[in-house]
Amino acid sequence: MLNQTINLWTKEEYTYDTGTDFIPTLTTYILDGLYAKDAVLVIPGGGYKGCSSAEAEGVAMKFLEAGKSAFVLTYTTRLRPSMQPVQKQALRDLSRAMILIRENAEKWRIHPDHIAICGFSAGGHLAASLAVHWNRDFLQNVRGIQANSNKPNAVILGYPVISTGEFVHKGSFVNLLGDDATKEQLDEVSLEHSVGPHTPPVFLWHTIQDMTVPVENAMIFASALRKSLVPFELHIFPFIGHGTSTSDDSWYTNGQDYLNADCAQLYRKVAIKELTESKGNSSVSDAELLDFFNEPAVKPKKPLPDPMNYQHNANWMKLCIEWLNITFRE
Repeated sequence: MLNQTINLWTKEEYTYDTGTDFIPTLTTYILDGLYAKDAVLVIPGGGYKGCSSAEAEGVAMKFLEAGKSAFVLTYTTRLRPSMQPVQKQALRDLSRAMILIRENAEKWRIHPDHIAICGFSAGGHLAASLAVHWNRDFLQNVRGIQANSNKPNAVILGYPVISTGEFVHKGSFVNLLGDDATKEQLDEVSLEHSVGPHTPPVFLWHTIQDMTVPVENAMIFASALRKSLVPFELHIFPFIGHGTSTSDDSWYTNGQDYLNADCAQLYRKVAIKELTESKGNSSVSDAELLDFFNEPAVKPKKPLPDPMNYQHNANWMKLCIEWLNITFRE
């Protein structure tokens, strides 16, 4: 397996100001072999405030077990309110990642027409954004040599943020657009309005007990897909709240972490920057960092759900793999 982390931009190309040397990355999990394989690009959630470790490598490993090469995107997020809103930069990161995968398809033994994206929560919003906006003018300058090289062939959405309407997850859109977003901006990122025949096939799953991102988000998007005659499959599970990722034993015991390694490192750099600027010197103690992190940078542990309930939810991956195989072989 080829496992490496690649910067998506040069320092000159990446214009989002984190106040640090952070650059979004693509981590590869490419299977060995002589023949071209399907691939899935995994996009963790985190409310556009970070990238969740629980929705990253563990998900990629599940696709590897199913014979798919996988990738994980660490994209631009707004870790602190002092940082500028993300705006379109995260979508540019994802578009760039898709181009990079497709342009290296032959070298990485990936079928160029069998590349899916898989996003969770706000990462689901990002994935769905590319699904409906891949052909928009603002992504033209991150296109590859081939036309439409940023278009996903299939889209997988787990408990996705979709709408800015009645069932909005407000925190995601504040980090994406800021506190003073216009109606026009909010409509553009309310993705049910942009579904059309150009949208690739979609697999969605959600849970009824999700009180963070209401299940209606998935239902609203499915309804829009239906109206545009876009193929989709929707599964709604009865139990467990938000952020259940693979819902397997590994997630059950280890899946409560919030920031992945790249985002955690960035958060530390941002913390040191803010603390040194506020103090007027370059020295920051461990105690001060701890107080800063307890603001908090890491979400508190959630109560563990009933094993029978989360094991039932784990069926989404099997159903998704079956759907992906059918979609790519049609």
